[in-house]
Amino acid sequence: MLSEPETNGRVVKIDGKFVEVAIPRSERCKSCGICPFGKDDTVLLRIEMNTPVKIGDEVKVKTEDKYVILSAFILYIVPVIALLGGYLLGGLFFSSEVFKIIFGFSFMGISFLINRIIDKKVKFPQVIEPIE
Repeated sequence: MLSEPETNGRVVKIDGKFVEVAIPRSERCKSCGICPFGKDDTVLLRIEMNTPVKIGDEVKVKTEDKYVILSAFILYIVPVIALLGGYLLGGLFFSSEVFKIIFGFSFMGISFLINRIIDKKVKFPQVIEPIE
């Protein structure tokens, strides 16, 4: 997932109708580690080619703001909701505080797995434009 609505990168691979673009990691994603890393501290994005490009071309990668906000919500807010929901749901089954907490963290862990599956299956539309 792209954490900024617009960034520059370099085409490193073309695979049929997809291109792989290496973009420099921003300060926000230095500690995250979700995206696959390329050489020289870059993040590799696989994007459907909408404009003809060649390997080595400098491109601008754009994502609509609504998709950036939606991906941030899925990544950061959903696990917190799962933690609180699991804790409250655990309260229905257990009277012990420890079991409620374990139930909450279990739900949060499950939400991380679901996030991982969503990240692999759902690709938000991104547009690449060559930089002149």
